[in-house]
Amino acid sequence: MVKKSNEIKDPKIDVFKQLQTFSKKSVSDVAAVLENDESFMGALNTLIKNCSYFLNLKNVDTKEGRLLVENLDLVPELEKAISEITISFDERFVTRNNFYVHEIKNLKINIPENTNPNIKTIISERSPKIKDKFLEINVYDVKKSPYQKANKSEIESFLLKKIKKELYPFNIIFRDQWLETTTKIIPLLIDKDGQLYTDKSYKFQKECIKFGNLQIGLNTLGKYSSKSNGLFFNYLCNNLDFNKKLLLEFYAEKIIKYAIKKASEVLVLDDPFTIDDVRKGNAKLELISDEKIKDRLKFNHNVLGLKDFIKNEKDPKQIERFAGIIADLLKGNA
Repeated sequence: MVKKSNEIKDPKIDVFKQLQTFSKKSVSDVAAVLENDESFMGALNTLIKNCSYFLNLKNVDTKEGRLLVENLDLVPELEKAISEITISFDERFVTRNNFYVHEIKNLKINIPENTNPNIKTIISERSPKIKDKFLEINVYDVKKSPYQKANKSEIESFLLKKIKKELYPFNIIFRDQWLETTTKIIPLLIDKDGQLYTDKSYKFQKECIKFGNLQIGLNTLGKYSSKSNGLFFNYLCNNLDFNKKLLLEFYAEKIIKYAIKKASEVLVLDDPFTIDDVRKGNAKLELISDEKIKDRLKFNHNVLGLKDFIKNEKDPKQIERFAGIIADLLKGNA
């Protein structure tokens, strides 16, 4: 536990109460806070703008991408069709530059017969690019061993997973290399009154505690069927108050869960924060025990650098004098 005198109560209790107070708020109340948070809404609107770029036909450079953008209602249908595809292929175990690989030939993506013609077109247009990516498979990728040969069912499972990911509608529309423009990590901060902030500058203005991070936006490597992606995409395509409300309430519910989880950690764990949290302004030093501070700093390169100055000094009094000078410097007294 954090060391304290009889006159001073455990500072962790105050943090627990802050988080507990916040976690008792309703989802609609937290959603309202988010809607009025300039930092949060600024980030969300930027992501909407970034994603909107890819929904402009003139910025789409593939036939399958244009077909999807022109018919956004095909997104859930394509995802369903992807879950039902099968593959067939021939393979041969060979050596390439001292590496063992499975050479893939005659790879065919089999689409269910009753599939929408537009969905078939999208998959067919995408297929040649996918096949080119999987002409060879390193055995390590399948078996996590550089020499062990994989059987055909293992290769099939590996290929099918990779192929489905390549066919995900968001991967086609937004392209995975643009992931950093469609998602953002938002810091979750809370002040002593239980007020939520998502702007990291408030860490210092309001003496906030950071209790988590929230990812917002659209994960282009993920599925439409994931709740976060589905709600964001629906708001992106139809900028309606109802869709905005559903999205904000989804984020609000996640934030409340983060607060509950952190409150439990503060109550149960001896040291729920680290010295790095102090360095980043996410927690106060009083929340960390002496043992945790020593454990984190004893191999820190800055601390080791200080110790290096006196590595040849044997006199304990001189070492203590040196430590006093460092303490004065830390306090700003020198």
